[in-house]
Amino acid sequence: MALLFVDGFDHFDPQALKPDGVPNYGYAKAQYAPQCERVPGRRSASSALRFPANTQGVAMVREIGYGVSRIILGCAFRLDLLPPDRFPLLFVRTAGNQRYEVSVNAIGLLGIGQGGFPTGQSLRAISAQTWNHLELKVVEGNGTGLLELRVNSQTWLTISGQNIATGGNLVAGGVCWADQPYPVELLFDDFYLADGSGTRNNDYLGDVRIDALHPTGAGSFSQWTPSGAGHNWEMVDEPLPDHSDYVTAANTGDRDSYAFEPLPAMNTPTVLGVQVTALAKKTDAGAGTLKALTQSGATVATGAAQALTTDPTYLTTVFEQTAAGVDWTETELNAAEFGVEKG
Repeated sequence: MALLFVDGFDHFDPQALKPDGVPNYGYAKAQYAPQCERVPGRRSASSALRFPANTQGVAMVREIGYGVSRIILGCAFRLDLLPPDRFPLLFVRTAGNQRYEVSVNAIGLLGIGQGGFPTGQSLRAISAQTWNHLELKVVEGNGTGLLELRVNSQTWLTISGQNIATGGNLVAGGVCWADQPYPVELLFDDFYLADGSGTRNNDYLGDVRIDALHPTGAGSFSQWTPSGAGHNWEMVDEPLPDHSDYVTAANTGDRDSYAFEPLPAMNTPTVLGVQVTALAKKTDAGAGTLKALTQSGATVATGAAQALTTDPTYLTTVFEQTAAGVDWTETELNAAEFGVEKG
């Protein structure tokens, strides 16, 4: 598995409330600060994550876990103004809490280094009020570690020969802001995270777009129970979750799958992967798990079982190939079904 996680910020509202009246902050799909907002994104009908000026705290952290020796992350970002002093934009950290980050200074030069002290700085500058695409690569190594920065698919800075603790210590961090008030508004869109392993999606993905697709019809499996009148897929087709309708399952192995809307019109798109995102919780005592599934033709593939809690939580699974084991195409994606299986 190389592609670990994607987020286009189109399918949830960090400011929305859970059924118990508590803010969801993204339902722990990643950790979002309470100040984050869902705003129009860089494409028509898309959304971005906004962190307002003069607020503080970590805005988004996605931690995949230890055992990773190479991290690649990318996203589009837009600064309303350049900051008066150097501030971090993105980071990856180690198990020992060493932090390798990208920062920007008052004239738009980008730096990469450890813990707020740039080891190197770009010769080119970014501008405010402009969308840019940024990618960061961090590779472990005792004297052979690597930090590399790309902007708009061009390499701006490479720092080799670094001492970055080995042994699979990297934690996929994500997007962050300083613990002190961030002085300018910042928008993020189309975020991806990869670990550089495997035979596909194992290096920079470039300036990608992430589209949220929603159920439009029944699939091959309808073994879960709808909460009200209507078909199963109609219980889970909302662009934003509202908790007023849902599906439930009582038996291990029960499956629900759905047909989805097609990709937006594009000229010969390359589909790098599909992430199935399910907002789910358990309602009984004891352990509960959920698996994402995809079906192509008569072939079904499931992801790893993921633990459920009594709190609604987004569970994500990336499928880099179809259930039949072939690379995704627009045609394959539009014909596929996606859903869930009770563990």
